[in-house]
Amino acid sequence: MACPNVQGQCAHPLPPPTTEGLAADLRQLGLRYFTPGEVAALHSFPATFSFPTHVTLRQRYALLGNSLSASVVAALLRYLLRRDTADPAHQRLLAVHSAKPSPSPHSHI
Repeated sequence: MACPNVQGQCAHPLPPPTTEGLAADLRQLGLRYFTPGEVAALHSFPATFSFPTHVTLRQRYALLGNSLSASVVAALLRYLLRRDTADPAHQRLLAVHSAKPSPSPHSHI
């Protein structure tokens, strides 16, 4: 993917892909994909977490890609559930979520 600078050219060009494929290009650059275990750790899964043996590698990446970071969700919930009414951002957030939704023009269907 291009990363154009002000002149419309990539400031950090990568070498063109080779016929060996993306994995070979990554190795050539000294890069690699994260393992499912590393992705799970980034999502705050416990170190003891493991997938059942019948879950394929592709399924593991898909499941992890659809997951949420437990530590991020916990921080958001702590923020949303706190009782600090002096915080203007918190007041706005509560006002938005406590407003009654307007009826849908298709509600009679």
